[in-house]
Order: sequence, then structure tokens, then C-alpha cells
Amino acid sequence: MQYKKQIAGIISAVVLFVPSVYPLAQEGSYETNTVKNVYNAAGHVTGAARSLAMEPAKIELPAGRYVLDAKIADVTGDAIEDNIFLIGRKAKPDAIYADQIDIIVQNGATGNQVSTQLENFGGYEAKLFVGDFDGDKISDVMVSAPTGGSGGIVGHVIATFSGAEPKVIFAEKNNGGAKFTGRFVDGFKAELVNENTGRSTIVDLSANKDRYLGSNVYSPEGKLLKAVKPYSYPFSVIEPIDFSRNGTYELRGHQRVVGAYNADLVANVTSIWKYEDNEWRIRQIEVATVLLSMNEQGN
Repeated sequence: MQYKKQIAGIISAVVLFVPSVYPLAQEGSYETNTVKNVYNAAGHVTGAARSLAMEPAKIELPAGRYVLDAKIADVTGDAIEDNIFLIGRKAKPDAIYADQIDIIVQNGATGNQVSTQLENFGGYEAKLFVGDFDGDKISDVMVSAPTGGSGGIVGHVIATFSGAEPKVIFAEKNNGGAKFTGRFVDGFKAELVNENTGRSTIVDLSANKDRYLGSNVYSPEGKLLKAVKPYSYPFSVIEPIDFSRNGTYELRGHQRVVGAYNADLVANVTSIWKYEDNEWRIRQIEVATVLLSMNEQGN
């Protein structure tokens, strides 16, 4: 059921779908049999991890490869903390962009290393997040890396390391997020259709009225003069959030829907996703449009 609400007096939001439902690792050895509680986002203890005495965490990399980020957590499910490295190729050590980004996990019990062998993944200032996404009570590894394009797109990958081989459960195809198409209609409005659910909504374009008049998209009376088909960009931000406070993270993603050109913001989309039965399922979609723009005359 669709409903509208006002946000701070300037944004109209429509919920389209609500179903029922560190710094780098430091050198030094770890204390033998140290037991640490594992907490979820709500601060509740969900388990414990044990560290073994081991040599300082080290990793040998080919020339031009660098450690971009690192974490220490049990991601293999044996209750022993592992070393997690995010590596990539950079033109020089202080460069903020890296390509050929990959995740390497050094098993805390055996010292063996495994990698995800990601393909064509690159970005700026890539970062790691560790948490359980698939509900098996074992932490997984998430990577986020802005692509640097004008669309504000951020690439994301989530991988699990609890099985015999690493498994990527969130890949490039998942970064597309909620798919929207649509069309401009008379009256400075746009009809948006969500392809995931088949549901649609109308958003107000009046905040960009002067821009559309200047580019002859609309007449002063609000008559559409040019056909414009809005479309959605992939995720710009994904936030891991434990909505149910059970230690398993869902994803809250943010996207833009644009109209006549890239800078023509038609709506902002927020969606919530949950990993179930080996796939990401959309649980909620919210569409918000700007009703008062800072660029409007008279502000």
C-alpha cells in the first residue's frame, strides 16, 4: 500500500514496498587463548572469538600491490581470529585509487591464506567491514570503494570464508540496486516505475521548473515538450544495519534517479535488502523527491 509523508517540510517520500515481514594490522603476537566477546550492532553479545599465540601478521605482495585496509576477526568459523587484508594495485604508495582489489584472509589457526580473486574491481580509498550477512553466525567481509565517476557510484563486494572456498555473495550485478524507469508527464511531474515490484509512483518536478523551462522540456503552462525517460543509478552508498538486532546484517542502499541528464535529480531511492536462500531480496523501497530546491529563486 502506498502512502506519503513529509520529511523536514521539503521532501516527499513514498514507500513502494513493505512486505510482511582499522587501521592496518599492527605487528606483535597475540596472547594465547585470549577470549573476546563478539557483539552485534545493538551491543549484544553474539559469541566469542579466541586468539592463539602467533607470529606477527605479515603478508608478502608482488611489486605495486599494497595493503589498503585490514581487520582482525573470526571469519572462518573456528572461534579463532583471522587476519583480513584488503589489497590492491596502486601507481604509487600514497595514491588513493587502486585497481585489482582483492580480499586475502590469513587463517588464525593454520596461517594458510585464501583470496576471493575478484575481477575488475577498483576504486578510491577502499575500506573493509566485517559482520554476518548470511545468517550463519559467522562474520563475512564487505568491501566498499567509490568509483570516482560523476554519478557518485560506490562499488561493493561481500564475501564469506566459512566454507571450503571463499564465496562472493554480493557482486557487481547486485550493485544495481532497485531498478527504476519512467517518463516525464504534463504538470511538471514524473511517473516512476520500479521494475522489482511493478509498482509506480508520481513525483513532483516543480523544484526544477526554471531549469526545464530554460531547456524547453516544459512550456510555462506545464505542457511536456520533450520526451524524457528517467532512470536509476546503481548504489551510491550501502549501509550494513542489523535491523532485527539478531546479529545478522541487512543492507540499506541509497540511489539516485535522474531525468534529462546526470545532474537532473528526479528522486532519491532508499531500499532495504536481506540475504535469504542464497540471494538478496528487497524488503522495502522508499522514494523521496525534492519539493524545495536551494537553487530556486527567492531563497
